[in-house]
Amino acid sequence: LLKLRFFPRPADDIDVCMTALDKEFVDISTEQDGGLLKRIVVEGASDEKPPKGAVVLVHYVGTLAADGSEFDSSRNRGEPFRFLLGTEEVIRGWDIGVATMRRGEKSLLRCFPSYAYGDSGQPPKIPGGAILDFEVELISWNLKPKEPEEMTILERSQHVQKCKEVGNKAFKAGDYPLAVFSYEEGVRYAIYVPGKEGMIDSTFDHGGESQLAEDHKICIALLANLAACFLKEGDVAQAASKCTEALSLDPKNIKALFRRAQAHSEMRNWEHVLADLVQLLELEPENKAALQMRSAALLEMKRDEHKSKHLFSKMLGGSKAMPVEAKPAEGQSLEENRR
Repeated sequence: LLKLRFFPRPADDIDVCMTALDKEFVDISTEQDGGLLKRIVVEGASDEKPPKGAVVLVHYVGTLAADGSEFDSSRNRGEPFRFLLGTEEVIRGWDIGVATMRRGEKSLLRCFPSYAYGDSGQPPKIPGGAILDFEVELISWNLKPKEPEEMTILERSQHVQKCKEVGNKAFKAGDYPLAVFSYEEGVRYAIYVPGKEGMIDSTFDHGGESQLAEDHKICIALLANLAACFLKEGDVAQAASKCTEALSLDPKNIKALFRRAQAHSEMRNWEHVLADLVQLLELEPENKAALQMRSAALLEMKRDEHKSKHLFSKMLGGSKAMPVEAKPAEGQSLEENRR
């Protein structure tokens, strides 16, 4: 039996807890007091569980157990949530509950107040003393690496390469959120420059000219890959922004020019599309994809111009000509000129 005496609740809340037992919930609370319950919805793909200190990536939907009303959802935002497990970045129920999950597992965590937001709640969406249900899917996790300033130049270089490999694997699998996370981490480490209080150490040489060139090269690739992810996710503004960052390091990068043209095409910014393609075709005159995009962009631009002209002429046609009042002849008053 649940030790409800350690966790005072209103009668309705006890009913919720009893219903939980009927639905095969398991008490995973540290005190075994019924304050944290779990029911597996989808089994995980392996026996591995994330250790304390791991950076975990999850999707979740949070609802009030009393009436099922939703108060938060990473799925609605279209982006998984990541946090450092076991470090109190999140509510107690999550730190304990997610640590029991396996990769790919989806579970319902029922958190009573002492494992959630207590008597104060999180108004206005979460009232004080509320019992919360979280449907949590554990997507993946990585052990938290050392920060870039804690690494040697070689360690940083190896970590950046690893980030790229993880991102590429995730991209091929269609796991774009994980790919974005991995690529962004790679960029953060690749562009690292030491400094204090906002002042950059001007003597830092990235390990010499060859290492600096290597850092730039992989950073450009990571940014171009980020653009590809954002294009897949439909975030064309972010895709264009990442391409611009890549082109600031290498103005002749083919992938960045092409993907920025793709992003502008989705936004119907035809002049920007053609400008990027002109640069690209100067570098690769026979690039078939670029030639096809240029033809399509010119056709769409003409269609947009035709639509604009048609709309403009329709607006003019719909307005009646206003009479123009004649100016009086020299030496005549306005009244005399009317006569």
